[in-house]
Amino acid sequence: MEDSGAIGRMTNISPVFWRDDWPVWGTPAAPGRVPRQAAKPIAGHRFAEPATSDDFSGRRLGLQWQWNHNPEPERWSLAERPGWLRLHPTVAERFWSARNTLTQKGQGPASRGEVKLDIARLAPGDRCGFGTLGQISANLTVTRDANRRARVAMEVTTDRVEGAQTETRATTDLPQGNTLWLRTDMDFTTSRGRVAYSADGVRWTGLGGDFPLAFAWQTGTFQGEQFALFCYAPARSTGWIDIDSFRLSRLTPSGGAPR
Repeated sequence: MEDSGAIGRMTNISPVFWRDDWPVWGTPAAPGRVPRQAAKPIAGHRFAEPATSDDFSGRRLGLQWQWNHNPEPERWSLAERPGWLRLHPTVAERFWSARNTLTQKGQGPASRGEVKLDIARLAPGDRCGFGTLGQISANLTVTRDANRRARVAMEVTTDRVEGAQTETRATTDLPQGNTLWLRTDMDFTTSRGRVAYSADGVRWTGLGGDFPLAFAWQTGTFQGEQFALFCYAPARSTGWIDIDSFRLSRLTPSGGAPR
């Protein structure tokens, strides 16, 4: 593995050559180093990459997904509403300690994650949404008040050695309706991210400004910044949120090589 900035530790295949009947990592021109690019050890096979986007139509979650903690199986389902991922809130005081947060690696050099939600059964007190999980976690958190009015907040949680701290940067009322799109952009060439929401999947509104992407072995998660779907509440809730799809797409990076 190699530490690659905010994207975290990346696994790779490195060439090895022989010197004095002993294997040496790297190339003869740069021994002991992992090259940025190297020839495939066996040529002639088509390039393949793991699954990324998901319409949640399968009976199991794809291998691109990981839970941030050991999950509570009774609090999520692909069967209660076929074709959708249902997240029932787990009990937690804040995002950083919430279980059943479903994550997927951010892809370099720049990528965009977009989810389509049904928030009809979101209950007062529920805090559900989409964003990032890492040393710095920036999220769009959707809530309802006692009058069933829906709001979205942009929150940034920074994990420090002394503990995580959360800042609410912006909050706004959502238009009427139960369908909502949320979007998260991560640019690993500049180590910056952005979030936005939409009521129709076409017209988008950014919220809270851009935020840093970061990696540190003492805090956050050593995997680097990840996309994160979450749903939690401070007390047991009978609400839930349904996710129709997650779509990952490439972005044109703003900077040069990833930091």
